[in-house]
Amino acid sequence: MNLKKSCLIVLLTMGVFTSGKMYSQVSVGDPSPPLKGALLDIKQGPSDANNTNSTKGVLFPRVFIADKTKLGIDADTKALEYAGAQVYNTNDALGKGMYTWDGEKWMKYVTSVTTKKTQDTEMVAFRTTGKTDIYAVSKSADIELLALRVPSWTATLDGNLYISAVLYAKLAANANASNKATDLGNTFFKIILTGSDNSKETFLAACTPINAQASANGYYARNNPAVAMSQGAASVKKGVTYSIKVYATEGWAENGTITAGTYDWSPFFAYSTLKADFISVPY
Repeated sequence: MNLKKSCLIVLLTMGVFTSGKMYSQVSVGDPSPPLKGALLDIKQGPSDANNTNSTKGVLFPRVFIADKTKLGIDADTKALEYAGAQVYNTNDALGKGMYTWDGEKWMKYVTSVTTKKTQDTEMVAFRTTGKTDIYAVSKSADIELLALRVPSWTATLDGNLYISAVLYAKLAANANASNKATDLGNTFFKIILTGSDNSKETFLAACTPINAQASANGYYARNNPAVAMSQGAASVKKGVTYSIKVYATEGWAENGTITAGTYDWSPFFAYSTLKADFISVPY
């Protein structure tokens, strides 16, 4: 080894030993200066004449981690000082991959996150008739049960609207031993969902209140009031405004008047109800 080379080695060695006192930035892989905010800037230049990006990277130490809570060697007594240390674990049992020491244990890098789609839900309406919401039902026209109306609701997302209803209908007179009333009261209900985009969905329900004439010994049969139930779903579109209305129509009644809405059985009452719930499409 000649003197020139020896001097060069000494100078380089001195540089290594004094580098701890120097606060400089380093650029690796390219002669251009490092970025301002980086202490170590590992650059990646073109790898061929076509200026294709190089696929070279940093190769971290490969180690066999047997216990995630152990840092190793005599460093366990200074575990916090090594927080941030990174290695590549080759132990299949714990899972191969990059690990970081957090001061207490080795933490594996999460390379991908599996996300589940979500759905929004909303109770759009819950309507019920009151004590005085009793509507006389006609053959000639649909009578709206105004207490159950949902005048306006706007969908915030595409999805489905689920509508359920419990609706009471009653003949005006009950059969008993005195009046011997006999009657049938076919009653049809329509639940209509209308959108500002001219869309329309109709759900149907029906019931038949019955009065049976009393027998000679005073017995009679009736299901007065009768109850109609409906459940349905309709697709709704984001930004469209919808309304829900409930109508009742008399199908056939021999003598008596049919009413719908609330059944007054003082001191008890049976109230008609409508419920609407929204569930969005998954996103």
